[in-house]
Amino acid sequence: MKRFIASVSLFSLIVLLAGGTFEWSIRRIPNLYAFKDSVMTARGAEFSTLIIGSSVAHAGIDASIFPKPQETFNLAITGELVPYDYMVFQKYAPNLRKLRNLIWGIAFQTLWMDDRLTDDNTNQNGHRIYMDIDQTDHFTDHLEVLVLKSLAFRKFSQHYLAGMDTKNCDAWGLNTGLPQEKVKASWVEKCEEKAADHKKLMLANPGVFEENEQRIREVATYCNEHNVQLFLVVPPVAARYDRACDPTLKQKMRHTLSAIAADYPNVVFLDYFADTRFTDADFFDCNHLTCDHGAQKFTRLLLQDMKNHGFKE
Repeated sequence: MKRFIASVSLFSLIVLLAGGTFEWSIRRIPNLYAFKDSVMTARGAEFSTLIIGSSVAHAGIDASIFPKPQETFNLAITGELVPYDYMVFQKYAPNLRKLRNLIWGIAFQTLWMDDRLTDDNTNQNGHRIYMDIDQTDHFTDHLEVLVLKSLAFRKFSQHYLAGMDTKNCDAWGLNTGLPQEKVKASWVEKCEEKAADHKKLMLANPGVFEENEQRIREVATYCNEHNVQLFLVVPPVAARYDRACDPTLKQKMRHTLSAIAADYPNVVFLDYFADTRFTDADFFDCNHLTCDHGAQKFTRLLLQDMKNHGFKE
């Protein structure tokens, strides 16, 4: 019996050591969350312009071509919805002593969605472990191996075996993973399917839209009190995707964001959702611009419009 207990104990110790080593190795892999947290912690007080939002801002707004690129940073993260946008800004706001412009890139569907009600464990894991946001008391929520499961092994393989870039962003925070050279022509045929999938997600959790509206209003209030110009920006999408989206939901988005802008003197709503100046050649897929062409085109247009609506240089 003693030998059995000793064997089980030894085996358990080996498993714990192996698991701990694997967790340690995963934590050492460069990633978007840790990088952006380190930039905000070290340089947040220097930024006069900050970009937040989901993938449409992460890949669509190029901070490097702003008037003062050294004072501009793209904090947006792919997969980040309005609740996490809100929590991320709340975390770093106290250190943003020079902030004068906040650009919130909003994807149409995300107004109806909550990061904590999705199956995207990657996003929740990244925010909790590397940005100290949306913490829980559950020990297992802080172990990347247990949260990501097979994705942790993929992450390990991509970095240690394949030598892949696991951060996928430039020094200004722009997503570098959606270049023109990787565009697949088949995306055009999938716009109706993607619009239908988004609508299903949007209608899955009644009440989230109103909660997200309140979160945006709270950020608008903060900006008003701290002399920060807030730009609520809906980036362009492909024409075929636009036509496939529910017109009632699009109208609700526009009405709500316009109402917020009307209620706060420091808030501007800029809507490019169906902007005809963009063609399929500007997009990586139905609702994301290419990071090395579409993003630059959009950013230059956005800058000009913001300068006409109170952008503070």
